[in-house]
Amino acid sequence: TSFAASIHGNDFQKMFDVVEDANAVFDQFQAGAFNNPTSATLSDYGDVFDIFNKLDILDSLNGEGVYATSSTGLGIRLSNMFFGGDGFSVTLGGFAVAGAATLVDLDSLRNFRFVDESGANWDTMVNAAATLSGQPGKTPTTAGGQQFSADLQAAGYGATEANILAATAEDSGINFGGVGSSILLDFLINTRNGTGQSLESGANPLEGNGSGFIIRGLAFYEIGLSYGLPLPVPVIGDWLSVGGTLRFIQAYTFSHLLRVEDMNEDGIKDMLTSLGRQTQDAYKLNGESRFNVGVDLGIVFTPQIPLLDTLAISLTGRNLNGPEFRWDPATNVEPRLIRFDPQFVAGASYTFFHGVGLPLTIAVEGELNRISSDILPNYHSQFVRGAVTFEPQFGGFGFGVRLGAFKNIADSEQAVTLTT
Repeated sequence: TSFAASIHGNDFQKMFDVVEDANAVFDQFQAGAFNNPTSATLSDYGDVFDIFNKLDILDSLNGEGVYATSSTGLGIRLSNMFFGGDGFSVTLGGFAVAGAATLVDLDSLRNFRFVDESGANWDTMVNAAATLSGQPGKTPTTAGGQQFSADLQAAGYGATEANILAATAEDSGINFGGVGSSILLDFLINTRNGTGQSLESGANPLEGNGSGFIIRGLAFYEIGLSYGLPLPVPVIGDWLSVGGTLRFIQAYTFSHLLRVEDMNEDGIKDMLTSLGRQTQDAYKLNGESRFNVGVDLGIVFTPQIPLLDTLAISLTGRNLNGPEFRWDPATNVEPRLIRFDPQFVAGASYTFFHGVGLPLTIAVEGELNRISSDILPNYHSQFVRGAVTFEPQFGGFGFGVRLGAFKNIADSEQAVTLTT
């Protein structure tokens, strides 16, 4: 039985940081920071504008997130069924693969405005803030800021107010080529026209917003039928063995959207709890039922030479037929199927002290090609693994101790993981 989970990239942290900053700005409006038209300064306006610059961070998120796997199983093996050295095995296993990735909805933010005031009253607030700040004639100095002012004037602003707002946006670090500046422009136009929902009156941009986490994956049960035998060729058969596995896979898929507005203060905990619950439900056969077959093939080289006869070198191809499982996505941006891509693995092992009942085995393996995941689209895997196993035998009694490690070389941020 095994379980592994890891966070890939920093999309989660970026989203939570921006949401936290957005909530702080929302709290400013709720606390009445802009209720008095003559008390706010351009610095106060700049603090609010800064959150729009951070929307560019959300727009750049690339689908990183949490990736988790679990497995459990048992098997039986029968040897020398038809030929000397052949073997037939049956395995029964339960597995799960799940992921959570960020989903950002910025377009819904375009239907809001800052305050209840509009038209001439809003112009008065802007001019009062500039006067209070000692900058009544403030103007933008960059080409981006000047174009922003021109866009405001085209929407009905006077030149003075447009220049003040554009220069304030400039000072707050707005990237005038980003999505944040575009949404800020909509906010300011809505504010002057009196359209959209007012933050001052309590409108919360997170309510009804589609941002959140897409939690998706599958749990599957499989029965594997494996058969292997030495090649029935004189001399070569003692050195080479071939085998194959046919896996009958019954999967239960899930896709769920956890919105930010439905989360409490501990967003990471909410996300992980939902991820675990969805996976557990799929294990209980509550997901969308899907069936497919997987095919594996392998070859093992064992040189029959003294001192090397405990060496084994293998090459295996997994999921050679690329089994696929369809699901019903929670959003339109998701893939509509999960595919297990073919992967090739080379491995080697050597056992010391086998003749004296103290076998010490060193094993390594590496995946030869990188594969992607439909569970977490921007997650790729290519693992290298190593292990040392000690299995002493004393008459009819024995035990085993194992220490291993693995590393996903396709993910530079993932550290080496130790296993026992």
